Amino acid sequence: MFVKTILPSGLRIVTQDIPQATSVCVAIFVGVGSRYEGDEEGGISHFIEHLCFKGTHKRPHALDISRAIEGVGGILNGGTDKELTCYWCKVASKHFAVALDVMSDIVGDPLFSREDVDKERGVIIEETNMMLDNPRERVSELMDNLLFPHHPLGREIIGKKEVISSLSREQIVSFFSRHYLQSNIVIGIAGNIPQGTVDEVKKACSGKWGDGYSSFFLSADLSEGGKVKVEKRDIEQAHICLGFPGISLKDEDRFALNLMNTILGEGMSSHLFQSIREDKGLAYDIRSSVDYFVDTGSLVIYAGVSPTSAKGAISAIKDELEKLKDGVQVEELSQAQEKYKGRLALQLEDTQSMAIFLAQQELLLGEVLTPPDIMAQVNLVLPQDIKRMAQRILDLDQMSLACVGPVEEDLEF
Repeated sequence: MFVKTILPSGLRIVTQDIPQATSVCVAIFVGVGSRYEGDEEGGISHFIEHLCFKGTHKRPHALDISRAIEGVGGILNGGTDKELTCYWCKVASKHFAVALDVMSDIVGDPLFSREDVDKERGVIIEETNMMLDNPRERVSELMDNLLFPHHPLGREIIGKKEVISSLSREQIVSFFSRHYLQSNIVIGIAGNIPQGTVDEVKKACSGKWGDGYSSFFLSADLSEGGKVKVEKRDIEQAHICLGFPGISLKDEDRFALNLMNTILGEGMSSHLFQSIREDKGLAYDIRSSVDYFVDTGSLVIYAGVSPTSAKGAISAIKDELEKLKDGVQVEELSQAQEKYKGRLALQLEDTQSMAIFLAQQELLLGEVLTPPDIMAQVNLVLPQDIKRMAQRILDLDQMSLACVGPVEEDLEF
């Protein structure tokens, strides 16, 4: 059972002791991401995440940081999303103190030297180029822009090259000081953890981060559907995304939507895989996914198809969406429930996944649902809930389409 501790400063610590584990993971989550950024600073959250690994006052060089963890056989990394930034480190249990010291250091006391800022600027621009060269990544970005136009949620997390090139050290330090605050940070720890872990966290984080509250973000108004964006490229495949407005992370219907998505496009037994790949042979990769934010969300279907098959694939996908609106049988729902619960159980065997699972929920929801809590909610979903969600979400009049590949801009769906 997890234990949640809130310090007087507002810093939250969520721990899960797993005595049988041989590792421990320390994850630090910060409640800031790309949706908190103005156009003139788009990509700054991701820039800061990079810079935190470049040096601290205690460890002034990136090699000092990597050696401290890799020298004991551990791994560390970070990631930036639209509503959060995450830093994590996984080590053998006996090296927990090292992991905690390094993680609290890099997130709590980064140098942000001008040399590192200028050097990392070039690295991020190359990362941007890499993503632009990846048509699957690019079509996902185009879909976000269609679903959330003129809003930070529709902008690339990494930012645009011209903005990255112009960001100054002063902007970076100011943004960090406004958002990296005690009340805006959750530390998740999972694995074979020693006694007194919370006291050790208190000590390691003493004096780190400021007080106060992070600024609010711009609320999102869902766009009207029916939009199309085609980026023509001379490549072998047409990479297609079909997108629908979704629901928020706090919507009680999210468990029904998760199961509907499992049935629709997760795995080889899903409707889309069986129809589009197995029966019709139109795609190698075909899947659906749901994204949740604190006030909105989306459902997106991705397919990589031959350019000559693009229209046929879209038509076939639409047919599957219409069929799902007619409902599912009890047996199929039962299989989806077991599939969802089984995958959750497998995922959370890993200490890294468990630490992230705990900290992310606490940060975004303000509470933690345990695996049994989630499984209980999943078991409550009925066939009529799946039908209701399909009719609510899969409105073809609200469907938008993005495509990257050798197709014409007048592609119809």
